[in-house]
Amino acid sequence: MGAANFDPSQVKVIFGTHSVSGYADGTFIECRRNNDSFSLSVGADGKGVRVKSSNRSGEFELTLQQSSDSNQVLAALAITDELTGGGRAPMRVEDLSGETLIVAETAWIKKPADTMFGNESNDRVWLFETDNMVMNVGGN
Repeated sequence: MGAANFDPSQVKVIFGTHSVSGYADGTFIECRRNNDSFSLSVGADGKGVRVKSSNRSGEFELTLQQSSDSNQVLAALAITDELTGGGRAPMRVEDLSGETLIVAETAWIKKPADTMFGNESNDRVWLFETDNMVMNVGGN
C-alpha cells in the first residue's frame, strides 16, 4: 500500500449556512472535547471501575488569516448572539479527502477573535463551543 494523501484544501467547516474560508498557514482547525470519555476510579483494595462520562461538550478553534472574509461574517454573528441570543447554529468539520467528520447540532461563538495589528499579517483565532460534539476521527 502506498502513502496516504491529505489535502488541507479539502477540509471544510460550515457554521450555520456560512462556509468558512481564508484559513491561516499551519494548524488552522482544532476540535476537542472538554472532558475525557471515561475516567478510572480505584478503590482502597486496588479494584478499579471505569466511569463513562455523558458530557459531550467541546470546542472548535478556527485560525483564519487577517484578510479572511469569514472574519466579518463571524464577527456579525458574534455581535448578533451577544445582543439577541440568536447566534447558535449547527457546525460541521469534514475532511473530504478522508473520513473525519465532527459535528455539533448546536454551536456558538464562545469568544470572538483577539485582534492585533502590526507590520505583518496577524491571524485571527475564533473559539466556538457546543454542548454535544460528535467526533469521527478517521484516516484516508
